[in-house]
Amino acid sequence: MSDLLNKHAPLSTKRVVIRPKQPWFTNSLHSAKRNRRKAERKWISSRSLIDFDKFKKERNSYNIQLYRSKCTFLNNKIMDCGNDFKSMFRTINDILQRKRPTKLPDHDSAKDLADQFAAYFSTKIQTIRDNLTCQNCDSSTPSPVSHSWDTFVIVSEDDLREIISKAASPSCILDPLPSWMVKLLLDSLLPTVTEIVNTSLRSGVVPDTYKEAVIAPLLKKANLDHNTLKNYRPVSNLPFLSKVLERVVAKQLTNYMTENRLHEPLQSAYKQFHSSETALIKVHNDILWAMERQGVTILVLLDLSSAFDTIDLEVLIHRLEYLLGVHGIPLTWFKSYLSDRSHRVLVDGKFSSVQNLVYGVPQDRCWVICCSPFTFCLSEILFANMG
Repeated sequence: MSDLLNKHAPLSTKRVVIRPKQPWFTNSLHSAKRNRRKAERKWISSRSLIDFDKFKKERNSYNIQLYRSKCTFLNNKIMDCGNDFKSMFRTINDILQRKRPTKLPDHDSAKDLADQFAAYFSTKIQTIRDNLTCQNCDSSTPSPVSHSWDTFVIVSEDDLREIISKAASPSCILDPLPSWMVKLLLDSLLPTVTEIVNTSLRSGVVPDTYKEAVIAPLLKKANLDHNTLKNYRPVSNLPFLSKVLERVVAKQLTNYMTENRLHEPLQSAYKQFHSSETALIKVHNDILWAMERQGVTILVLLDLSSAFDTIDLEVLIHRLEYLLGVHGIPLTWFKSYLSDRSHRVLVDGKFSSVQNLVYGVPQDRCWVICCSPFTFCLSEILFANMG
């Protein structure tokens, strides 16, 4: 498909002038602005007080209409977010034109800088892992659970159409087609995509091409030194179909855990109808409850460095099997998904060398770096019952 695109629709460079969008600028405002300019030109030509008064009247009328139109538009846009705080913050950032800093360290070669980032991100995780001490990490097999999940449900074209339609549109440079084009041609591509997804679910194998991430270094804060590598966080991007496959499996895993009440009751992250808001309400309620009974409240906050990047795969697979009752093809699929992953750092169009995500540790111990948000769903299993 890439060869066909390069043959019939090769890439071309075009300079495009991007002007800020003003969706609140209606036809009535356009007419009022035209009247204001007309009155201004007439006053400049005549320099009479009568024409100047007419110009001020048109100018004030236009400014009032513009102000009201902006207020109405922005108010409706914020109200449409409802209680979705993520959408609200995104909307506010768009309104204020806040953009993440994209500045990179000073460099002569983009390829060398990409290799430096790749080496730093890998070394950072290895250093953290080497300094971790494991206490009470008993891997003995617990008593068998009463529930079991050993087969995936084959996905229909209608279900997959819904998942793809609701998926975000950003594309990965590794995609042969941009995600918006996949959605546009979904009627033609859907049978093939469905077969790809169901083949993975039947075999328990995740293709290697779906396990390679492209990492873009992002400066954590605008006021940090851009020449210091530790001030950057790795933002990974996976192929579009890889994220579709993850959504399919995540949905089935979530349904299985919900039906069998396997979610950690006090966890708020990465759970439906839960968020940081529910966690704050819980903590606030507990503090008030203790104060009412004249108790002492001690709040301990832990910030784990690269918590998701240092997930122990052996512990995670062990909990999937013995704590949740995942067996058969699903367990094989998770092992395939979590193993043999790789990433490359992209800087100014240049890739670093491929970095494998298993480093210098015993074969039965490895960790994950820069997986997609689907790993966060699995992390609930790993961090459960930690107290």
